[in-house]
Parts: sequence; C-alpha cells; structure tokens
Amino acid sequence: MKNLYITNMRKLVMSRLYIVGLMIAVAVTYIFTKNGFGLGGIFGDMTTTGRMFFISVAIVAYFTIYTPLFVCEEYTEGSIKNKLIAGFTQKQIFGAGILTQISAASGMWLLHIISGLIGGARPDGQCCVEMLIVFLAMIGYVAVIYTLSFRLAKPIRSTIFSFLLLNVCFNMVTFGNLLIMISEGIALKIAAVVYNIGVLGQWFVYSGMADDAANPGAAVQVIISVCIIVLSVLIGISKLSKRDIK
Repeated sequence: MKNLYITNMRKLVMSRLYIVGLMIAVAVTYIFTKNGFGLGGIFGDMTTTGRMFFISVAIVAYFTIYTPLFVCEEYTEGSIKNKLIAGFTQKQIFGAGILTQISAASGMWLLHIISGLIGGARPDGQCCVEMLIVFLAMIGYVAVIYTLSFRLAKPIRSTIFSFLLLNVCFNMVTFGNLLIMISEGIALKIAAVVYNIGVLGQWFVYSGMADDAANPGAAVQVIISVCIIVLSVLIGISKLSKRDIK
C-alpha cells in the first residue's frame, strides 16, 4: 500500500485543481484574516483569529467537490483497473486513496493556518485545541465523501451525493438547534450529540454561532469524529473483494 500511496501523492501534487485550491486557500485566508476586504458588521468585529477560524469552512466546501472528482478520475482513466492488474487489492487501493485525501486535507489546513498567522492571527492554547477538534471533524467528513465516491464509482452520482452530504450536515445543525430549544436533561445531551455529528455542527460551536448547550464537550466531539472515520473505513472495505470493476 505504501507504493500506492506514494503514487497517489505524486498525482496529488501535480493536480492543477488541488494546486489552485491551495493558492486560493492561502490568499483568501490571508486577506480575510487581515480583513483586507474591509468587511464590517460581525466580520469586522471578529478578532483576526476568529476570522481565520471562520473562513476554514471553505475547506469543507472545497473537498465536497475535489474528493469525488479525484476518486472518479481514477475510475474513468482506468487507474483502478491498472492497479488491480498490477496485483494490488481493492482494499489496498481504498486504503491508499483515503490516506491521500486525508493528506490533501491536512496540507490545505496547514497552509490555511500558516496563512492566517501571517495575516495576524494569534490563537491561544484553547483556540488551538478547538481548531484541532474541528480539523478532526473535517477529516471524518473527507473520509465519508471518499468512501461514498469509491463505492459509487460514478462522477456525477458521487458529486451529487457529496453535496447531499453537505446538505445533511447543515440540516443536522438546524434539526439539532430545534432539539436543543425544546429539550432538557438527557434529551438535551442527546440533541447536542446530534448537533455535532457533522463537521458543520462542530464548526458552528467554535465559531461562536451556536448556543452554549450545543457543545457536548471536546471529548465527545473527538469520539464522534473518530467513530465516523472508523465507520467510513469499515464500510469502505466491506465486501470489496467481491466487487467487480467494469
């Protein structure tokens, strides 16, 4: 699987779409953090660190598009078939692929942070922890999209389902807000968990746009994200050996 991962990473760093995405992430994060757009209202009132964190949601939107395109290009170009002919298993191909997407997301997130720091952001220890929690949630989101795309193996279908997933994440926040408003006790704790299942829920919590009751605690959020990643991998490799690649 190591050789597959290296091959995927070479393809990644030569991907124009990914390189352009990195450039946009760096430029937009720097300008937004520094408030180079001259934004007023709630954005103007935010700290530089707050603006850096707020714009990180754009990375989630980017991988909603990029991951299915990257995976489906592997199918349409015949790369998956060639790897199978070379003696690799579908599980190895899946594992190398999901690690590549996680690496891609990690690289963009790192450049986002560096650009924000250059733009004047000065996150304290608490903020760093919060960003790591949301980063882990984003990795879970990317893992789910990769698994969907790998199993569906159709560009249009995969892209549609990826946008549906983003919509589900947003609707879970809306539904979670409703539950939080009408719940108390154990029901309120369950509502907070529902709110934080999607990456957008955790992003809303730490961007200061959610009710305090929507935060179930860092430990719960980490557990949720880890469970999502593990489930994505298990679903992704389930019965792969019996699947025919056309």
